[in-house]
Amino acid sequence: MIIDQLCVVLLMVLGLSQLAPGESFVIPRARFEVLHPRGLRISIPDVAGIKLFSFHGAVNDEIQVNQQGTIHGEVTDAINGRWTFTDSRVTVKGGDVINYWIYVQFNNLGYHVENKQFVTEASNVTSESAAECSCCTPIHHHYHYHYYTSPEVKNSGENDTHQTNQEEYEKFTLKVANLEHEINRTKDKVEYVSAQINPLAEELQTLKDMVNFVQRRLERSRENSTTANELLLIGSFPAQIPNLIDYLEEFMRQNLAIMDISGRIVTACHPAEKEIVFKVSSREDKRLLLKLAKEKELIEQTGYVLMNFPSSDP
Repeated sequence: MIIDQLCVVLLMVLGLSQLAPGESFVIPRARFEVLHPRGLRISIPDVAGIKLFSFHGAVNDEIQVNQQGTIHGEVTDAINGRWTFTDSRVTVKGGDVINYWIYVQFNNLGYHVENKQFVTEASNVTSESAAECSCCTPIHHHYHYHYYTSPEVKNSGENDTHQTNQEEYEKFTLKVANLEHEINRTKDKVEYVSAQINPLAEELQTLKDMVNFVQRRLERSRENSTTANELLLIGSFPAQIPNLIDYLEEFMRQNLAIMDISGRIVTACHPAEKEIVFKVSSREDKRLLLKLAKEKELIEQTGYVLMNFPSSDP
C-alpha cells in the first residue's frame, strides 16, 4: 500500500535525525512489567529533553524497525518520573519472547533502538500495583545510535552558517517526525472505517435495487389507470407455492389481520421471482387491503410492499 511505503520512507528519514552534530544521546534501558491477569507495562526513566516515547513490539514474532507491531503506542508526557506505556489487552505467559524497537524524541531529534528482545519467565508476572519488577531485565542491550563529532570552528562566519544549518535541520526533523505519527493515526482511522463499511456494502446494494424497482413500478402506475381491481405484492416468496390464492389468503390473515379474506381474491399469478399479481372481487376490497397495508406498516414490519398494479385496459 502507498501509506505503508510512505511510512517506511519516513522512518528511514527519521534515522537521519540520529546523526546529531556534537550530541550523543543513549535511550535509557526499558523496564518491563508483566501484569496480572493480563497486560504489559513498558517504561523508561525521565530525562530532561525527552518529548516523546514510542514503543513497537510483537509477542513471539519478528518485527522490523519500520513495522507498527501488535503491541504499540506512544506517550507524550512523563508521569512520576517515567515515560510509561501500558497495553491492558495483551496476554503474556512465561517463556514468551517480545521483540521490539523503541523511538524517542530528544531535543527535537529522533533516536531509536532496534532488534531488542525481552524474555518472560513464570516469576516475572507481577500485579498492576507493583512499583517495579526487578527480575524483568531485557536481554541483548545493543543500543544503536550514531553521531558526528563537531568540526572545529575556523572563523565566525563558518560558525554562523553551521548554527543556521543546525536550526533548519532540527525544524525539518521535527516536521518529519510529526508527519510520520499523523500518517499512522490516519491509517488506523481509514482501516477502522473500511472495516465498518464493508459489511454494509451488500445490504446497501440490495436496498438500492429495491428502491429502483419500486420507482419503476410507481412510474408505470402513474402512466396507467389504477381503476382495475388488481394488486401487486413485492417481496421474497417460497420457491414453490402450490396454490397462490391459498398462500395470499393466509398472508393477509397473518400480516393484515383480515380474517374474512376467503373468496375476495379472484385470480393470482407469479410473473417474477419477487412479484405476485392478484385480483380482488371489488374496488372496496382493493381499497381495504391498501388501507390495512398502510395502517399495519407492512413494509416496515415485514419487508413486503403492497401496491396498485397497472391495469391492462386502455
